[in-house]
Amino acid sequence: MEKLYCIWLSTIRYLKYETFRKLYEFFGSFKAVYEADKEQLLNCTKLTPMELQGLLDKDTRHADEILYQCDKTDIGIISCFDENYPKLLLNIYNPPKVLYIKGNVRELNKLVTINVVGSRLPTTYGNKMGFKFGYELASEGLTVVSGMARGIDSQSHRGALKAGGKTVAVLGNGCNVVYPPENAPLMEIILNNGCVISEYPPYDGVTKYNFPHRNRIMSGMSLGTLVVEGARRSGTLITSRLALEQGKSVYCIPGNIDNPNSFVTNELIKDGGIIVTSPADIIVDLTASYPELMLEKILKDEQKVAESNKLANVTEEQRQILYFLNKNTPVHIDEICKLTGKSIGAVTQNLMMLEISKLVVSMPGRYYILK
Repeated sequence: MEKLYCIWLSTIRYLKYETFRKLYEFFGSFKAVYEADKEQLLNCTKLTPMELQGLLDKDTRHADEILYQCDKTDIGIISCFDENYPKLLLNIYNPPKVLYIKGNVRELNKLVTINVVGSRLPTTYGNKMGFKFGYELASEGLTVVSGMARGIDSQSHRGALKAGGKTVAVLGNGCNVVYPPENAPLMEIILNNGCVISEYPPYDGVTKYNFPHRNRIMSGMSLGTLVVEGARRSGTLITSRLALEQGKSVYCIPGNIDNPNSFVTNELIKDGGIIVTSPADIIVDLTASYPELMLEKILKDEQKVAESNKLANVTEEQRQILYFLNKNTPVHIDEICKLTGKSIGAVTQNLMMLEISKLVVSMPGRYYILK
């Protein structure tokens, strides 16, 4: 029954996200919020007249119908208090109170995520770059997040899937509505290799007002946003601005200044966007911004260890030391010397540099762990 009352609360018109959180935290369950009377509600937090009116309306027929449709079509429901809710998304302004999801819910909380956006009417070059970057970023283990729209969105999803990687589609409509319709086969493949999410209930249709709200989710749940192409009035610019406001990196593929589809990327570059000419540029920047996160992923595969040298700005000797450290079990410096075959002086110097780079933490007794 908690799901029913969660839906009831989340669909109350004009109910702000902060009010939603405060009510749940104060009463301890969605059912308790539903059962609260006027006096109890007013004792909890300051409410607007519209919020109070909605909370006092105990009609659950709309919530019942949504829950029925979710059960019927295998759509999951997670609130902002759920462990599977994307943690990065909680840091943005006005995050979704509830997410509806089809597919693998565990993909939602993958930490290494990249948002790819661009024109719905891309050039041949834009299509090629959307697919190429989606493919190569997914090959590196990043989860590609996009909106399953025509053009660049679809190409980035297809690239990630071709690489055998994971991808998440964030919709501006209910999870049971395929938009554009020709993407029905693509959506099926995404569901088998990731997930589709929306803040809109099942069967909610497509409106132009939904997409700007949808865009904040794509950028909010990602470490950074890659912009491939976008014309002057493109919604791509909205997503990019949102990412910058959220403190995320915005990566831009530069374009021909005579091409209208290059307007957004070239403007963003002037405003602080990061020029990228290969997927490796994004990996390098993410490694610098999130060293522990990226190193943990890169160092899992011995073949990628050599690549991590330049990506994380560590030397070959430092790479060898990192290979024998982990986050849970401290390793003594004598053991590190034995494992690497290096002298105590060389190991000490390299450990000091790794500490300065905030990749390693020293423990009492000359023990070391990954940060």
